[in-house]
Formats: sequence, structure tokens, C-alpha cells
Amino acid sequence: MSRLLGAVTVLTCALAGVAPAKDAPSLSLKDLSGAQHSITEYQGKVVVLNFWATWCGPCRHELPMLSDLAARYGYNVMFVAASLDDSTTLAHVPQYLKDAKITLPVWTGASTSDLDRLHLGIMLPATMVIDTDGTPITRIEGQAREKDITSAVDWALQGHSGRRPKALVKRY
Repeated sequence: MSRLLGAVTVLTCALAGVAPAKDAPSLSLKDLSGAQHSITEYQGKVVVLNFWATWCGPCRHELPMLSDLAARYGYNVMFVAASLDDSTTLAHVPQYLKDAKITLPVWTGASTSDLDRLHLGIMLPATMVIDTDGTPITRIEGQAREKDITSAVDWALQGHSGRRPKALVKRY
């Protein structure tokens, strides 16, 4: 199956005129309905990948901002919220999303191992902005500011013109 996903990624990139990056992050999780998704589905798009949990206070403030940004950018940028809620708190996710009017795709089953593997530190929230070729533009450890996200996304959408965003932003 992983060989098939790899072949599909290469084919998708070739059709989109984008070369798959060697250091592209990989992440495969389930959405709230149980369907499996992979970050490689969005190859060719700018992706904002956010790790959060319902029990994380800063996450509960950050996620609505990300949802607003997603609405502003529309189809040009894909925002994904990867929840680290476990079996004891996962049931709280749908109600929180409804109450906070979060419209982002939410994936479940993320872990601290994913954070470590993606070099996102050891705390929540954590965010990675990924370029159209799959390479990370910036990693944000802690609660992102709107400018942290928009500077990286705009830089990618504007053909990498201007100053490159910082590779690592620490907000704690």
C-alpha cells in the first residue's frame, strides 16, 4: 500500500508540475468519520498542518484563528488540524469544533512521536507550513501568531518572492 501511495504521489506531482521533495513530511491519520488521510494528498498545495488537543488552552485560542485564515485563503491553501486527543478526551473533539465553529479538516490519532519525527518540539500547539513541493517552509513551536502563518503562506503563494520566513519560530 505504501508503494502505491508513493507512486500516486509521484504521479500527482508530475501532473501538477511539482517535483516531490526528498524531505517532505509524511503523516497519515484518520478523520472524524474514520477515513484514512495522508498529508501527501495535498501535494501541489501549500499546507498548514497544526497539531492541537482539546485539553490544550493555547490550542483552543489558536484553532479559531487558523479556521478564519483557511476561510480567507480558500482553496489556495489546505489547513489540517491533527488532534493529539487520546481515548480519554477524543469524545470532546466534535463538541469543541461545533462550539468554536471550526471548519478545518480534523484528523485524529496524532501523537508526540509525530511531533518529534516532524521536528516540531515537545509541546502543543505546534504548526508546520509546507510548500507545494512538500518541503517544510516553517515550523512553529507554541501558539502561532497570525503573521507567523501568513508570512510563510504568502511567501509560497507569491513564488518565493521577498524574504524567506524563519525556518523555526518559538512561541513559548
